[in-house]
Amino acid sequence: MMKYRFNKIKREHSIIDGGLRVLQEFAKAEDIVSVIPGPIKPSRSFTKTELTFQYKTETGEKYLLKGHGAVQEVFVVRKET
Repeated sequence: MMKYRFNKIKREHSIIDGGLRVLQEFAKAEDIVSVIPGPIKPSRSFTKTELTFQYKTETGEKYLLKGHGAVQEVFVVRKET
């Protein structure tokens, strides 16, 4: 997949089924500059698509997008406050 950005979401990797809708809604927050999904990894659980907070980073936060037997790291860059 080619790299491109659409509505704050960087598209370098595929996104878990149903995850794009979750990320688009999440990216509507005014202080979010960029949403960067990582590669998808298989998982034994997580049937409902959900985004869960993991920890803060220097420029924002790390989340996990879980769903349909897969998990995906998502990094969020926020405006400085």
